[in-house]
Amino acid sequence: MPSCNICAASQWDVWQGADQTHDSRHVYEFWEAQFGKPECARNYHYYAYEYLDDLSFMRSAEEVFGGWPHAEKLIEEVSSKLKNLGWEGTGEFQVLWFPPFAGAGSQNNFGAYCLHVKQFNDGISWIASPNVLPFHRLFQPDDATYPAPNARDPFAEHKRRTERKGMVRWLGDLLKGR
Repeated sequence: MPSCNICAASQWDVWQGADQTHDSRHVYEFWEAQFGKPECARNYHYYAYEYLDDLSFMRSAEEVFGGWPHAEKLIEEVSSKLKNLGWEGTGEFQVLWFPPFAGAGSQNNFGAYCLHVKQFNDGISWIASPNVLPFHRLFQPDDATYPAPNARDPFAEHKRRTERKGMVRWLGDLLKGR
């Protein structure tokens, strides 16, 4: 599916600047469609997360946005909001993209772009997103643990008990003690 509403450039072509027929006007409209005008940043959703450590898949916002006229002002607006939330003002802004299957976009066939900055002194990642990010771990305490799967059938004991007693149990009750 094309990512540009004006021509048939794919999302990857827009992202990489690889499509020579895709002039800067299209790129600017693409980024405005993703992030809106800079004043939209006041309505973004902001997250702090410990820690996003592999940043190799994210390019710098300055590089990605190129000459998009709103880029500098958007980053200023996001920076201001993040500072009010506790960001110390260090780090390089990067563009983070969540694919459609992550469920973070406004449509289920496109995905979502966010701004990310990793704070230098403690490594906390700050994320500014035009869309709500539906990831429950963003809202869990830092010491939350999620055990790896094991070979034991978590429903075996439940099946044995309910077949015998005819009881109905909630999934959360079934998974306790895994």
